[in-house]
Formats: sequence, C-alpha cells, structure tokens
Amino acid sequence: MRQENYKMIYTMKYIFTITLLLLTTLNTIAQTKVRGTVTDAETGETLPFVNIVFANTTVGTISDLEGNFFIQGHVNSDTLEFSMVGYETHREPIKRNSYQEVNIQLRAASMELGEIVVLPGENPAWRIMRNVAANRKKNNPEKFDCYKYEVYNKMELDINNVGNTLRNNRLVKNNFNFVFDYADTSAETGKVYLPVMITETLSDVYHRSNPTKMKEVIKANKISGVENNSVAQYTGQMYLDVNIYKNYIPAFGHDFVSPLSDYWKSNYKYYLLDSLYQNGCYLYHISFKPKHKQTYTFTGDMWINDTTWAVQKVTAKMANDVNINYINDMIITQEYTKLDSIWFLQKEEMFMDFNLTDSTMGFFGRRTMTRKDIELNPQFDDNTFSSTTAKETITKEDANDKDTTFWNSQRHVQLSQKELNIYEMVDSIKEVPVFKTITNSVEMIINGYWKIGYIEYGPYYKFISHNAIEGWRLRFGGRTTTQFSKNIRLSAYGAYGFDDKKVKYGVGMLYLFNRNPRRTIDVNYKYDYEQLGQSNKAFSEDNMLTSILSKHPNKHLLLVREAETVYEHEFFNGLSNEFGMRYRDLYPSQFIKFHNTAKDISYNKIQSYEVFYKLHFCYNEKFVDGKFSRKSMGNGRYPTLELTGLVGCWNNLGKTNQYYRMVGTLTQTLHVNPIGKFTYIVESGKVFGTVPFPLLKLHEGNETYAFDKYAFNLMNLYEFASDTYCSVTMEHHFNGFILNRIPLMRKLKWREIVYAKGLVGDISDKNSSSNALIDFPETLGDVNKPYFEAGVGIENIFKFFRVDGVWRLSHIDNPGISKFALLFKVQVIL
Repeated sequence: MRQENYKMIYTMKYIFTITLLLLTTLNTIAQTKVRGTVTDAETGETLPFVNIVFANTTVGTISDLEGNFFIQGHVNSDTLEFSMVGYETHREPIKRNSYQEVNIQLRAASMELGEIVVLPGENPAWRIMRNVAANRKKNNPEKFDCYKYEVYNKMELDINNVGNTLRNNRLVKNNFNFVFDYADTSAETGKVYLPVMITETLSDVYHRSNPTKMKEVIKANKISGVENNSVAQYTGQMYLDVNIYKNYIPAFGHDFVSPLSDYWKSNYKYYLLDSLYQNGCYLYHISFKPKHKQTYTFTGDMWINDTTWAVQKVTAKMANDVNINYINDMIITQEYTKLDSIWFLQKEEMFMDFNLTDSTMGFFGRRTMTRKDIELNPQFDDNTFSSTTAKETITKEDANDKDTTFWNSQRHVQLSQKELNIYEMVDSIKEVPVFKTITNSVEMIINGYWKIGYIEYGPYYKFISHNAIEGWRLRFGGRTTTQFSKNIRLSAYGAYGFDDKKVKYGVGMLYLFNRNPRRTIDVNYKYDYEQLGQSNKAFSEDNMLTSILSKHPNKHLLLVREAETVYEHEFFNGLSNEFGMRYRDLYPSQFIKFHNTAKDISYNKIQSYEVFYKLHFCYNEKFVDGKFSRKSMGNGRYPTLELTGLVGCWNNLGKTNQYYRMVGTLTQTLHVNPIGKFTYIVESGKVFGTVPFPLLKLHEGNETYAFDKYAFNLMNLYEFASDTYCSVTMEHHFNGFILNRIPLMRKLKWREIVYAKGLVGDISDKNSSSNALIDFPETLGDVNKPYFEAGVGIENIFKFFRVDGVWRLSHIDNPGISKFALLFKVQVIL
C-alpha cells in the first residue's frame, strides 16, 4: 500500500457512518448459502472432515475439526450430499438461492469387518509434509528471476450484524430505508450484512528477483463512484501479499506461521484425508490444525501434488483462539495453475470479519484476485523498473475513465447483479442531506475538526486546558479544507489565558507542490507558550489531556515567538530531505529566569536564528496519506535512519555567538518469531559552541501519568541537559507468548511487554553550570553518570489499555523524583 489519501478517508468515514445508522435488514439472497454442524446420530459427537457437496456439481467443502461447515455458490442444485468413510451417505434437501442453516446427523454404516491388526507407525501425512518442506524453495514462484502477469482485484466491504433492534428508527427510516434492498447473509458466519463499497482494479505486474523489483501499472480502476488514483493504489496488487511458501505470513501486524514453513512439525498437526488421481498424478488431501493454543496459526486443508510436492489448492482459516483483536475471522483460499514445472498462484480469495465483539456491528472485507497471461522469465529492458525504489505503482491517466463496456469485456470474473447494484447505492446515499452531517461528526471525533464548507474548526481537544502560568486557557482555531484548495492549506488560531491575561496566536500555510514524490513548503508563525524538553510524541502543552494527566501543575512553559519555513523534498519512496530556516525569541517566565548571577546580568529574551537540514531514509517505506499530511508505517524489516544538521547563532547582549548541532537517529522493529517483536531506538547528538541552557539538549522528561516510549518516563522536565549525548530505547512485545501458556490467564488475552531506556551525556566546561551564560534552573544537571530506567507492562487490557510499571535505576537521590510509577496508555492494537 503506497498511499491512502483524503478520498479514501472519506470512503472509510462513509462506511463507519453507515455502521452507526443501519440496524435493520431485508433478505435479498443471490446465492445458495448453507452453514451448519455435522454430528454422529448415536453419540452426538461432532464429525470433522465430512465431505459436503452440492449434488450433481463440483462445488464442495469439508467440515472443520468441530464439525462446522459452510458452503455457497451459484448452483443449480437443491440437495446437499454428506459422505464419510464408515457412515451412510446423507442427502439433505435445501432451498435454492437462499440462506439456511442445517444440522446434520450421520448414521454409522453397518458392515462386517475381518480382524484388524493395528501396528505403531508414523503419521502418513508426515511423509508427505517432509517432501513438501524439502521442495518448498523449489516450488516458491519467487525463485524465478522474472515474471509478469495481468491481475484483476476486486474488494468489497460490507457492514455486518445488521439487526432489527432499531428497525423503526426515524433517522434510518426516513433517510436510508432504500439501502435495505441490498442486505444479504454470510454463509461463513451466518451474519446478516449490507454491502457498502466495492472496488475493482485491473493491472499489469512486473517482477524481478535479483535485485528485488516490482512494478504495477494500474490500467483501470473503479471504486464505488469515487475517482481517485491513490485509492487505486490502495486496492491494487501490493495490497495482496500472501505467500504460502514463506515461513511466516504477515497479517494485522503479526506473523502467522505458514503450514508449509520449516517449523511445520512443531506448530501443526496434520491428517491425511484422501487421495485423488487426476491428470496422470495423485493429489493428497491433507488437513492441518494448530498444535498449541492461542498461537498465530491456521486451520484448514490443502491438496498436494505427488510429483512436484507443490500445493495445488489451500484453504487456511485463522485459528479461533488467536490472540488478536477485532478480527473474528480470516479465511484465505488459493488456487494454483501449472506452468512448465511449477505451480503458480492463479486465484486468491480472502474473507475477513472485523467486529469489536460478536454482537456489535462491524464489517466484512472480501477480496478476489485472479491472474492471467502469466509469463515466466520474460525479457525486461532497462526502463521497466525504477532505479530508485523496490516497489513502484503507476496509475494511468485514464484508469478511472473506463466505461461499462470495457469492464464487461476485461473483468476476469463477472460481477453478480448484487455487486453491480452497489455502485448505484453508494451514489444514492451520498445525496442524502443528513449523510453529510453524520460524516462530519464522525470526522470530528477521529480527526478533531468540524468541517463547514471551506473551513474546518478545531481541534476540539485544545479548546480548553490549564497550566500554572496561564491558568485556564481557551483556544479557537481552524484550517482550510480541500474544498478551498487541494494544494494550499491555511491555518490559524488564537488563545487567551485568564491568569496571564495574554493573547496568543499562530498562523500557517502549507503548499503541496506534488503528492508523489512528496514536495511541500510549510510556513508558520506563532506567539505562544512551549514546553522545552518534551518528546515529539507527547501530548502538546495545550491538549486537555495534558491538564488531566499531569502529576502536578506545569511551571516549565516558556513564551516563544517563532517564524519557521521548511521545504520538504522526497527524491523517491523512502528517501527524503528537509531544508528549513527558523527565527526564534524565547522569553523567561516567573518560574524560569534568564539571569547570570555571577555577572548580575538579566536577559529579557534569547534570540536565535537557525538554518537546518534533515535527511530521512527508510528502504521501501510505506505511508498512509491524509489530505495534506502523511504518516510513515515503516517497512516492517529495515531500519529508519534520520540525520539532522543545524547552523545557528544567538544574540548574546548584542554579540553574535555561533553554534552547531548534529543529531542522528536509528529506529527499527524486528519480528522475533515466535516470541513477538523487538523495537530499538538509538539517538546520538552533539552541540558545538557556547550556548545558554535552553539551546542545549534538554532531555525528554515526562511529568504525566501517560506512558511515552519516546521520553524518559521517570525523568522530570529540566532535570538533565547535555551538549554531547547518546540514548538507547529497547522495547519487546511478547504478544502473549508467555501468558497464553497460563490457563487462567489465557482467556484474558493480555500481552507482555518489557522496556528499558538508557542515557549518557556530558556538558562541556564552557556550557556547564559553573560557566553558564544563564543560570541553570535548580533542578537541571548533567548526565555523565548514566541514567537508566526499566519496566514491565501488560497491554491489550480490555483491548484498549496498557499499564506499565517503571523503575528508575539511577540518580535516585535527585530531589523530587519518583523511583517507581504506574503509567497508562490508551492504544488500539490488533
């Protein structure tokens, strides 16, 4: 996924809005859908691996380990056949073109058997799996140096658990009653659902293994009436990346063990169900299930070719007890076609069920991917792939302009009438007046701004706050929307403190030259209070949560007048730089004086001018883009490097003093399967020149009850400063690896964390407190004796909360510090 811009966000807001509204349903079923359970007629025990098929068709399935099954299809059959060795075949009448649930009891077949001698031996499935594992690399399509194909992607989003509780709700009844004609029932889960979005993409994909390069050219795209290139990229080929031949399959931030991995025997149990002779070779039907509880594994079955030991078809369902949030179900089905001596993925279907709980409304995600015109080892010229990035997505200019005739002739799989109607429904619902009001409300909750025409007002969480200097503070602000301009965003705010009786304000302008690669210029001016020595991920000083969660009144704020201009230039995906200039006046407060006692000199402000350069590199970086800003999602494998250089000067009572600053940061998250993921952050920096203490590195403290990974959580503000320093942060998320093995804790699905942070630094003699140009605050000192803190935590408490116990391990005699604290964090994790 390369980008997701404002229209994708609008589409997702639309989905959540409908989720809040639609609580009734009608039944309009386009397929025959049946689900149920198969049991033994005498014992009542559930029966796994029962063969189930629509009579006189090839559409079939098997019951799972609990005897449950679901089957669906556009079939001309009114009977289901159930068969299993040792049981009589059962034929069950069903209603065509409708959803139904049936529970089947199979009777044992009567037969006389001769003497049977049972001898100990090896599970026959293990021999097959050893051959599969031995040939795994050979059968992996990625072994080919080059290949290309045309790919068709279809994705549908549906609201599920649409019920009858508020059937007569006036808002729904008066404005959205027409959408009920599109309701359906899922055979996989039995939940009633309403389709709300469908998108189709047709692309050409080119792949090279050495060096790894992938290019997708989106030739056509259609998404619920919304025309947008970045949405096309979101739903394109890079969104599908399930390779059954790899050891791990990444999904939702976790790595699921593949049933074909090198660790197959220690993670799964296998059962040989059947064999089938087809096209001159045998196919073995093997079922698999997890060997341990609450591990990131699958249940399912697969057909294995006995000549190449390759997978011909596999169905993998996320294990029921996986420690994962909001994802109730995930089912992946892959079908392979034989090309030369290898079986190549030709079709993939994915089904996902997202819900807060089983009883609340959520949504289904459905994807269908098909490939054709597959060529192995084609000849690519030098211009086929980008020289600067590993993965590239190009959307043709006319991709969103394809008409119905084009889609009818080029779709790999034709849409059902229900799917075709979704486009009409989406366009209709956006014309309902109340829809805009509701989407604005949802956006305000998520983004903090209320949109009215050209302006959006907010953020609401900064409207009122409190601190020791301003007392109660009111702030009102806003910024322009894309309705005003898609390239320029203007912003402004004003604030007033009732104790200091001062008006504060800020204005800004962001101009977007280009989205991909990103090129922007950002100009800002402000006159307001600022907290020095605070991490860049902490709540801002005027956030109402800062006022609520502070351990004591904040006396560390300083008034700042600042003008800044920053130009951002992205060279290619993952490599960008910023060049900026900053003018800054920093004023003292009644709590923090700018005074030199030895010389009896006071400064009414610290005035500085700075020019800075920042280099950012993250190989194959992924982003989620908003309207004007974007958030890096990293790359899941490689480190992120940032280097910053700064040249500045400050006005020392009419004399200009130069100084320089260099900072380097290295960040990486490593997946350490199966025991979770490990994140480290290393930062090192140096300040050259003689500067007052506000221009030193004021190390990031935290004086709130909120846990902040980017701060020293038991360090006070203005406690340590350096002009040379190095810090290390380490955090390991076990993802329940330990607690999942404790029976009494397993059901809670809590997850363990360990955390450690260290810092060492120094202040040179010319900047030390004894020679300081401005007196250090009483609490401020150096950290040439290393500072350490460590903690353990539990996350995923009620799915939202994290609690950490943090211990301070050094400098424990400093005044006003805490040796231990319980800190909290609200987070949404999968």
